Amino acid sequence: MNGTIVCVADASEGARAAVDVARRLAVRFEARVVLVTIAAEQTLPETRNGSEEDHRSASGDPAESVATIAADEAADLIVVGARGGRLGRTLQSTLARELALTAPCPVVVVPPEVAARCA
Repeated sequence: MNGTIVCVADASEGARAAVDVARRLAVRFEARVVLVTIAAEQTLPETRNGSEEDHRSASGDPAESVATIAADEAADLIVVGARGGRLGRTLQSTLARELALTAPCPVVVVPPEVAARCA
């Protein structure tokens, strides 16, 4: 692949799972990860697997900002977490839905349970 994976990162369980999946994909396909925070004060998850990473902050409308960053980075894939809990398994977050409709590349929505299965 040798491409770019954009991943939305925040403090939620779903986002932590998404970051884990994005990093695993990056290592497997020798891709670069761009971690995007929605709020400037958010801290990013620690790098654990040696993937090449950059960090960007989104401002304004989250879906529009992430889609713009993905376009600017010529991303091959966007990875975003689903909300946790029973409702989250049925209905994806608004951000994930909007990205699926507007992103310039494929979007993978990762449920929180996936990280535990991948470990």
